[in-house]
Amino acid sequence: MKTKIVLSICFISLFSTLSANASTLLKKGDAAISFSYYEATESAAVMYRQMSSDTMAFTAGAASRTHTSAVSGRNYDAIEIIGGLRKYLVTSDLRQFAEAEMRFVSVDYDGSSSEYKGLGAIVGAYYGVEYFVAKTFSLDGRIGGEYIYVDFDEDDSTDLSDIPTARIGINYYWN
Repeated sequence: MKTKIVLSICFISLFSTLSANASTLLKKGDAAISFSYYEATESAAVMYRQMSSDTMAFTAGAASRTHTSAVSGRNYDAIEIIGGLRKYLVTSDLRQFAEAEMRFVSVDYDGSSSEYKGLGAIVGAYYGVEYFVAKTFSLDGRIGGEYIYVDFDEDDSTDLSDIPTARIGINYYWN
């Protein structure tokens, strides 16, 4: 967990010290494809972002996770369908944003003596920074928290929070 915090702070600090070098103004109708990596859960996501105004975007995508618990050594695989909103707080080449996501997840969990399958939901709120290195290309990072609920088929459920959570991403925009 300390690694996530340190990496996120370093990532956001790096963006905060860079000078803006691409006069980029997103506008309604612009779209992006984003490739993201979540360090803690070893997952990757592909997202589509559509600007609904100059400062608001809708997001949709999918993610895949494969994770081994450091504590129990047990494995789980998950597929996620993602939807959310991103609100840009500053409209310059270095953009701060607030983001909210809802993810529906299907989990295959390899327990110590049996396998479980489950369905669930993840709700998250995040703060991040996106830096445009060119007119159509940007890098972003975010930190935040998540509430996770998974109902397994063995009359068992998991209810937990993940604070902090971190993600980095590469974005390509077009209009």
